[in-house]
Amino acid sequence: MPQQMVLIEYSRGFLLIVSLVITHVCVCSEITNRGTLSKTKGQLKKNFIVYHFHLQYTCYLMKKWLKTLYVDLSALVLGALLAFAFAPYEVFPFAVICPAGLLALWLKESPQRASWLGFTFGLGYFGAGVYWVFHSIHVFGNVPTIVAGLITSALIMALALFPAAVGYTVNRYFPVNNTAKLVYAFPAIWLFSEWIRSWLCTGFPWLFLGYSQTNSPLKGFAPIFSVYGVSFAVLLTSALLVNAVLQLRQKAYRTAYLSLFAITVIWVTGGLCNLIPWTQPTGQPLSVALIQGNIPQSLKWSPDHIQLSFDRYEKLTEPLWGKDKLIIWPEAAIPMPLSQASGFINIMDDKAKLTGSQLILGIPIATPDRQGYYNGAVTLGEHNEVYLKRRLVPFGEYIPSIQFLPRLFNFMNIPLSDMVAGRPDKYHSLNCRCQLRCV
Repeated sequence: MPQQMVLIEYSRGFLLIVSLVITHVCVCSEITNRGTLSKTKGQLKKNFIVYHFHLQYTCYLMKKWLKTLYVDLSALVLGALLAFAFAPYEVFPFAVICPAGLLALWLKESPQRASWLGFTFGLGYFGAGVYWVFHSIHVFGNVPTIVAGLITSALIMALALFPAAVGYTVNRYFPVNNTAKLVYAFPAIWLFSEWIRSWLCTGFPWLFLGYSQTNSPLKGFAPIFSVYGVSFAVLLTSALLVNAVLQLRQKAYRTAYLSLFAITVIWVTGGLCNLIPWTQPTGQPLSVALIQGNIPQSLKWSPDHIQLSFDRYEKLTEPLWGKDKLIIWPEAAIPMPLSQASGFINIMDDKAKLTGSQLILGIPIATPDRQGYYNGAVTLGEHNEVYLKRRLVPFGEYIPSIQFLPRLFNFMNIPLSDMVAGRPDKYHSLNCRCQLRCV
């Protein structure tokens, strides 16, 4: 396990430092006291030689340990830099450089060591990329700082297991540093790990490499191959870059130039795909209005300020009735269950039908057994439908394994942390006048 490996490595380093200090003290003591100690010159020389070789060996081990520490820190920094490839920084070349650097670190390592480097890389990557989970849990969930920190750390370490698994798999089943390992295995296995992460525990698709390329030529692959195709193009570029460097060092110039040429083809093709109009307009343009209430989170979920949300959104929407065909409010715009807000919902439904507009709003919906909530989106007006969110956000909309620790999370009292994933039922019974159909 990665945690056990790091304890072993750094315990070994600590012991080496202690050994070096003891050796130095012994040598200095021997030299200082050689005139007063009742020892022969032969004994003194013999002991000094032993201490000398022990000192040299300890220094050798120290250098080896420091080199290991340097590689570990390099993996950690590469992971942290990769987070800057995404918005709001959008330094998209980091999405190519950082995985390439990690792959280069893996080349001379054992599968276990590659797994640890992948885990360290993941700590930097997800630590810098999903730190906001702490803020969400602590501030919006009113969870104590220590507990929120432990939950966030657990999430980061769990996500770091994915690059750790990639490192182990690549070096375990592809031990030879050849083209097959670099160009085929590395991109494919990493992409497979992203796919698993997209559905495991309802999915956590944050920080897919493809999402970092919204301002690069590679975004042209998205309409054809989705975000996974863009991720694969990024990973293939990283692999080809490492392969080119290795081939240049081995003076295999032809293979190196072919790798660089392949990189050029990938990026030029992606750029050309951006020039293709993938969609065509049909019918008349639809007028859409987006409403943002900008209600502080500290007030939004307070029972004393629920009416504030009603009044704010009703006031902002009033001049748009009949003017815009579609009006959209944010997710969870109404901070109370639909069954308790039926009066307000019916008023909005009447206005939508009267003016010919269609209103979409987000609101929590209680489950039939009243043991949890759906994250729902409701349409009001001519068409009355409801969508129940099926892919929930871990630690944001639900706590993984909460069923195993119910008392702890009841004590923490995180608002709406017990949300339930929706299912495509035909109808959903609601305590309001309009009949809503699930989609």
